[in-house]
Amino acid sequence: HLQSKRGSGFYVASRALRSSQAFRDALGAFVAGAMVFCLVLVFESVRNWLLYRAVDDALGAALGTGGIYLRRAGLLRAEGTAGQSIVAGLTASIAMGLFLYIGGLIRSLPWRAACFGILTLGLIAALARAPWIGTVFMFLVFFALGPSPMSNLLKMGGVFVGAAILLVLTGADDRVIDFL
Repeated sequence: HLQSKRGSGFYVASRALRSSQAFRDALGAFVAGAMVFCLVLVFESVRNWLLYRAVDDALGAALGTGGIYLRRAGLLRAEGTAGQSIVAGLTASIAMGLFLYIGGLIRSLPWRAACFGILTLGLIAALARAPWIGTVFMFLVFFALGPSPMSNLLKMGGVFVGAAILLVLTGADDRVIDFL
C-alpha cells in the first residue's frame, strides 16, 4: 500500500504533463507562486516581523523552529511559509533557475525585469548563503550551455567585477561581507 502511494506522484506527473506547453505552464505556475512567496519574504524582511509566526502562534501549531527570529548582520532572515530561511532561499533560488528557462516567453521587457526583480529580492530577503551560491552556479551553467557561452560568461564576469567595484567605491563592501 505504501509503495502505491509513493508511485502515485510519479504516475500523476507523468500523465499530466504530456506536452511541452503543459510543462511550461507547470513551471510558470511554480514561478508565479514563488513570486508571491518572495513578496512575503520581502515584507517580512522590511517589517522585521515573521508574518506566519503570528499565524503559527494563533493556531497553536508547531513549526519546529522554536519561535526564534534568526538574524544575519542585524537583519531578519525572512522565512515566509517555509519555516526556515534556508528553505525559503532555496525556493527562491529554484524559481530563479526556472525563470531563466521560461522568462524568455515573457515578451514585455518591463514585466520580465519586474518578475526577475521580485525573485531576486526574495532571494536576498532570506539572507541564506547556500541559495545565493546555488543561484550563481545555476546562472553559470545556464550561460555556459546557452548560445555563445564564452560571450555570456564574459558578460556575467563583467557584471560581477562591476558590482565589486561599485561596492568598494560606495563603501558597502564591509556590509556585504557581514552577510557572508
